Amino acid sequence: MLFYVFNVEEDANAAAQLIIDNVRNWVSNNLPEALSADGNKLRGRNAATNELVDVYTTRWAVPVQTVDNRWVFLKPTLEKTTPIPLAVFIAGITAAEEEYNPAWFPVDDAE
Repeated sequence: MLFYVFNVEEDANAAAQLIIDNVRNWVSNNLPEALSADGNKLRGRNAATNELVDVYTTRWAVPVQTVDNRWVFLKPTLEKTTPIPLAVFIAGITAAEEEYNPAWFPVDDAE
């Protein structure tokens, strides 16, 4: 799994917001029935039927701080973005990309 990696929290939050804006703009122009009445939430899809469901989301991801004080979130992938083109999701994102590293979030054996 590829993650976007940022050195500064504000950059991570800005990139996450850019994904939200990119998707909202595409959906409002191409699939308006997937937007909530106020235009701020997206309806989900049933993975088995691909039908819209009345479960809403407002984010792609929430950036999380790693133990080395960087900020990461999962990069969208084609299988997770359909029917929205992946290029729409990631337009304008210039972050570094790294494979997931379990050392980012070590487990405390004492717990």
